[in-house]
Amino acid sequence: MIVNEIASYRRLNLARSRDQLKANAERISQNQQVFIGDFLEIEDYSYRTPVQFMVSSSDYLDIRSQVAVIQPVPQFNQNLDDAQNSSPQKENSKLNFDKKLTQIVLELFPMNPHEASSRDVWSYITLRVLPEHAMWRYPNRSDKPEWERYIGLERNTFKRIWWRAYMIGSDLAAQMDEDELVQMFERTESIGSNKKLMRSMARFALESRDAMKAIGGKSSSLIAETAKSLRRSMAVISYESMTDSEIDTYVRTHAMGALERIRSSRET
Repeated sequence: MIVNEIASYRRLNLARSRDQLKANAERISQNQQVFIGDFLEIEDYSYRTPVQFMVSSSDYLDIRSQVAVIQPVPQFNQNLDDAQNSSPQKENSKLNFDKKLTQIVLELFPMNPHEASSRDVWSYITLRVLPEHAMWRYPNRSDKPEWERYIGLERNTFKRIWWRAYMIGSDLAAQMDEDELVQMFERTESIGSNKKLMRSMARFALESRDAMKAIGGKSSSLIAETAKSLRRSMAVISYESMTDSEIDTYVRTHAMGALERIRSSRET
């Protein structure tokens, strides 16, 4: 497999992504297998230029096989669509899939941040390479033509996992709950662009789980409160000029303050 961080991934533009999303849904309605190898041979994609290495069809098939080790390829049926049925057990299996994928996602998709920022890259991966896993993980119940979990937007099934692992590290990201990760990456605004700061927040959130549980709270609430405090300080503090240890100390100071405020509010 030649894939490395300088390789270029195939890009599927929005119009073709919508067509593929519709085609995938139609294949389920006709009791057909969602993925077929022929989809990878359709030459309607593009690559960024200039590029030395291009991810090939065989590379994508290898990616499929590695993901199937984590979670066997989901099977769908027109009359009993597994994706439309939810239960605590199914939800747990989906969250476990996220955690296991988080641990290998940077090795599975070695790419630079510029490539990983492309909507079209993740649209191709989701709709052409791993459609069953995306449909199983996030069913498009409303039949949206531009469903954000399939189109390569920020909440794309695989894009979000890649960025979480890239920003705070695979090990930390795999240990965090979904609520914690949502607070970290979807509700922290400008804080989310600083890797060192985000990693410090993640470490403290994990360390504070027991303390939050003791006062009847969740660490996701602590992350939200800490983020508010940090955003206020950004008006006068430049995190870019801090060393790793200084950032860690500063984040912990804000997080401890946030923890005390939450504790006090629950005691009154």
